[in-house]
Formats: sequence, structure tokens, C-alpha cells
Amino acid sequence: MRLIVFLLVVWLSCFVGFVEIGGRFSEAPMVYDRCINGFAYLDVASKEQYCSCKTDVLISKRYEYMWDKYVWGSLPSFLGGKEKSFKVSDLPGFHQCVAIEQRAVKEKIGSHLESDMREQVVKWLPRQTRQNLRGIILRRYEINADGGDGMRPYVADVYFTVSDGGFGLIKHTEYQGKFYYYRDGKPAGSEWASTGSHINADGLFEGVKRVMDLFGEN
Repeated sequence: MRLIVFLLVVWLSCFVGFVEIGGRFSEAPMVYDRCINGFAYLDVASKEQYCSCKTDVLISKRYEYMWDKYVWGSLPSFLGGKEKSFKVSDLPGFHQCVAIEQRAVKEKIGSHLESDMREQVVKWLPRQTRQNLRGIILRRYEINADGGDGMRPYVADVYFTVSDGGFGLIKHTEYQGKFYYYRDGKPAGSEWASTGSHINADGLFEGVKRVMDLFGEN
């Protein structure tokens, strides 16, 4: 009897093992391909790394996910309560995949943040400032995920300087602002405010001399 039970247990273990292996070999490629096609905004290396992570979590935790979603999630509705929702992102280990995606998007945002800032700031500057513009310098920035609202999950806190003037008198105005980005790293709005300004008159003498020379020639 014990031998029969032992053989039965071995047979069941082998059967479950074959089913699990078969499921992994047949299901994992489909999960990976769907992921690759759905994350075109990531660079190739990050996309492959993220999708490999996501596939591993989904396949290894699929029974846990189905149990939570279809058993624990539906149980409250049978008891007259509200059905619970379980997301893939709630699975143990999935936070590592999210970190890969967020790191890649933040690097993407950082690569064009300065040009995004200058493009937006130039549109806002008064006409006279644009005519006498000497430069727009990004001093420092910090990009955070989940720092904006749900539609704009990424926010870059920026600190920049706008310089304008002429004839040796240069005005430097400091700004602090926020630039918001969509999940794919595309700009989604911005806001900023001045935090102070100062005048640099180091070149004033040279500027006055230039004007005097100009009128002297005439």
C-alpha cells in the first residue's frame, strides 16, 4: 500500500512538473513578445531587461495571481461586499521590473530635458528679453517617478537661469520650476517662477567705451 501511495505521489509530482515546464515553454514567449511590442518607448536594452523581468514574475507567480484575483478578489462580492481588484504590479517581485522601466524613462527624459526647457522658456519670454537674450542655463535638476498626477507620472524639478542685456549690463534671473512628463517620457506641461535676479556690470566700462567709439566715428 505504501508503495502504491509512493508511486502515486511520484507520478503526480512528475505530471505537475511536466505541466509546469510545458506551461513555461509555451506561455513565456507569448508574454515576452506582447511586452516587447507594447513598450516601444524604451531603448532596446532596457526593454529586453524589463520584459524578461516581467515575464519571469508573471510566469512564476501566475497561480498566486489567479488565486488572488479570482478567489480572494471575488469572495467579498459573494458576501455582499465590494470586489477587490488585484493588479499585476501587486505581485511580489514586480517592483524590480517597475524600477527598470522608471530608470530607463528618467534617463530618456534627462537626455532632452535641457532642450525641452529652453523651448518652453523661450516661448514665454517677453519680446525685449528674447531680443537681448544671452543664454538659458540649466543649473541642476532632479527627475522623480510618481511625482506628478496619474496621467503625468514623471516630474523634473529644475533650476535654471535666464540672462539678457547688453553693453556690459547683464541681468541674470533665477527660476525654479517643474516639467511634467507622460509615462513614455514625452513632455506633458510645465510651470516655473522666478526666485530672484541680479545685475552683472563687469562689462559696463567696455560697453560704454564701445558706444562712445561708435558715436565718435560718426
